[in-house]
Amino acid sequence: MTKSIIFSLGESIFAIPIKQVGRLGKPRKLDPLPKAPKWISGLITYRGKILPYIRFWKILKLPAPAKEILLLPYDSDYCAFGISEIKGIFEIEIKDKRSQIIQAPYIIGFGNLEGQIVIVIDLKNFLTTYQKRVVRKLFKKNEKQ
Repeated sequence: MTKSIIFSLGESIFAIPIKQVGRLGKPRKLDPLPKAPKWISGLITYRGKILPYIRFWKILKLPAPAKEILLLPYDSDYCAFGISEIKGIFEIEIKDKRSQIIQAPYIIGFGNLEGQIVIVIDLKNFLTTYQKRVVRKLFKKNEKQ
């Protein structure tokens, strides 16, 4: 069993293990970032750091939620994520990731919450190697300013 934050996007329900979540909060003022890839929504300032802001639904190509929550990963201080309103924190039993339907490096596995399938996400692998490089480069560039 893994204690996880549960949220939904579109018709899908997602979980992120609580040990990967550093902080949750209200989204802050988002500064536009001209010429950035579409999956980067802009920059936010958090505790004196300027962080690239990535909305989950843009990466996953899902509809935008009605309400947005700021998520700062526990072991990453170079970006922030936007997720949808949290349904709660639940213990999820993660089933093996052997799926022929959805194959993605960021999926740890699948769980079940009240009869619904939950896709368990690994934040460390959510971005591709290329996306991580772009985000780190943006962070370093803005850190120097």
